[in-house]
This record gives sequence, C-alpha cells and structure tokens, in this order.
Amino acid sequence: MIFNVHADVKKTDLEYLELLYLVAQKGEGAFNLKHFQGFDFLVRDWTQTREFGQSGGFRHLERIIQRLEESGTNKQVLRILREKRPCCHLMPFPGDRLLWSQQGTMQEMNEQFQHCLKEYINHIVQVLQTIQSTVTGKTLAEIFKEVAHVILTSTYRISSPAELIHALNKLTLRHVKQEFTILLNEQRMIMHNTTQGMRRTVELKEAELKARVQGEVSQQDFQKLLEILGSERETFLKEYTLLITREKQEFANFLNEQRRFMPDPTQGMRRTVEQKEFELLSHVQDEVSQQDFQELSEILDSQRETFLKEYTLLIIKRAMQEFTNFLHEQRSIMPDPTQGMRRTVEQKEVELLSHVQGEVSQQDCTSADKGTTVHCADG
Repeated sequence: MIFNVHADVKKTDLEYLELLYLVAQKGEGAFNLKHFQGFDFLVRDWTQTREFGQSGGFRHLERIIQRLEESGTNKQVLRILREKRPCCHLMPFPGDRLLWSQQGTMQEMNEQFQHCLKEYINHIVQVLQTIQSTVTGKTLAEIFKEVAHVILTSTYRISSPAELIHALNKLTLRHVKQEFTILLNEQRMIMHNTTQGMRRTVELKEAELKARVQGEVSQQDFQKLLEILGSERETFLKEYTLLITREKQEFANFLNEQRRFMPDPTQGMRRTVEQKEFELLSHVQDEVSQQDFQELSEILDSQRETFLKEYTLLIIKRAMQEFTNFLHEQRSIMPDPTQGMRRTVEQKEVELLSHVQGEVSQQDCTSADKGTTVHCADG
C-alpha cells in the first residue's frame, strides 16, 4: 500500500493513514489489518533538503516520529509508525522538460529523478517477491466500497479525516462502556456468591479496558472515559456492599431458628451462634470496605449478645423451674428415708448445672443461686 503524497507527509496525510487503519481494524471483509502488513510513503517533488531516495526518506520519517512524540498528538499514527516501520521515499522534482512533455519519456526526466525512480522500482520488486497473495481490481473495488460505506453510514457529519477519526473514537469509547456495563450486569447475577472476589474482578476489568484505549483516543476523551468507568464501578460496588444487609438478615433469621431450640441447653448454643457469625463475616471480608466490614461486625456482635442474653435467661429459668418441680416431687416421698434423699437431690442439682455449664456466665449462675436453693459448686 503506497501513500502517494505531494511535497511532504502532512498532518492530513497522517490523519488519512489513521483513518484507514481504524477502518481496517473494524473490517472483516475485503479491507482488514492484513493490508497493513507493509506500506510506503512516496513523497513527490521533495524540495526541503538535498537528501532523496530511501535513505533521505528514512531520516525524514524519523523526524516525523520525533515531532509526533514531542507534540503528543496522533498517538494512533505514532503507534502505527513505530510498529510497522514503513519505508519513506523522497522523489525530487522530475524537471521542466518532463513537465511540458507530450510523451513523458525517461530521457526527459532529470538524472536525479531517474536514479530515485529506479531505486524505488527495485524496492517495489523486492517487496512483491515476499508477498504471498495479490489484490485484484475486483477486490480493490470492494475495498473502496467498504471504506466508503463506513463513512456514509456514520451517524456523524464527516467533512474531514479528523472528524471521522473522532467519530470512530467515540464509537470505540461507547463499545468500551457497553462492555463494562455488560460485565457489571453479569456480576450482579452472582452477587450471592461472595467468594467471587467481586471488587477485584471489577477493578481488573476496568484496568483492562482503560489500557485498551489509552493512546488510541484523545486525552480529553480518555479522561471522560476514566470518570464514567469510575462512576459505574463505585455505583456497582455500593450495590454490592449492600450484601452486608443480606448477611445481617441471614444472621437474624438464623437466630430466630435457634430460638426454637432454646429449651434444649445441650445444643451448645453459644458455640453455634459464634460459628455462624464467623462464617458470615468471613464471606464478606475483603469484599466490602473496612468501614462497612467493621459496621457489620458490630451489628452482628450486638445481635449475638442480645440473643444470648435471652437464651441465658430462658435456660436459667427452665433449670430453676425443673429443680423446683423435682423438689416438690421429692416432698411427696419424704416419709420414706430409704430413698437417700440428699443424694438424689444433689445428683439432680449436678445434672442441671452440667446442662447449662458453658451456656451461661459464672455471674448468671451465681444470680440463679441467690434466687433459689440451687447451689453452684465448683465443677
């Protein structure tokens, strides 16, 4: 592919190069990136220096690359020139004789022009020998139609390559934003699984999309994209952080279920509740902010202690009532001293204390001792 330009490789020429490359990136038909495997700049009527041909063109292309690096503009073009390293050939003015000639023969060309022309033709021959396929006239016509179709079907009013490049960049940004939105919607479907490492997943995708377009669009568009993706990320993570509300509700439901088992102190209620609390907290650790995690931890602690106070009061009341009932039963058989009453009562006392041991604090046990005839002995 030869970019045949007059006098110099101008900004507009670079814009056309960028335009074709962007169209090739999006093309799946006749025109695609394989046509950018190699291309040349052929500069006609070069007058800026006395250097001509491929050697002069090489130094001129290096100056163009340096100028683009310093200006920070046309980053897409700069990347193309760095990666593809095209050849640049500087052709001198062919001479007045050829300009006014009716035949246009080699003899009418200046000697310098003849030399550069032969050098360029030899270069083209060498390139053609390495090419595995050719483009026919029919295929070339399809390429023209394809490029024209991109321009004509654009929703923007295009009057220059720069405007079309801007329009294509806008399209790229829209696709990037759509891709990020799709990812977030997919993650919303698996929010119930906190092991997905949601925050890390979202931030990695955001970084990938930013890296993809950095240098491909203007700094202003890139900055706007950063703001949009950042805003969507935070909005999503706020929704995701609401999973702590679900964890709070799950713990509350769990405690309500445990209340059905309260009369049976052998359930090891304190240990059961603490294990459930630990499990729920481990689900969301690293998934929400430290502040949200601390808040959830405090709420679950409060729910746990409130529940255990209810549980403690209930099992103490139950133990005291059962012991009272037992003593009433024993009173009915008091006349029979063979029953070994002291031993029977003390055994019942030990049995009841062993049921609640570990379920209530020492203070609660002592409190019960004051309210009844139950004696809380060591062990």
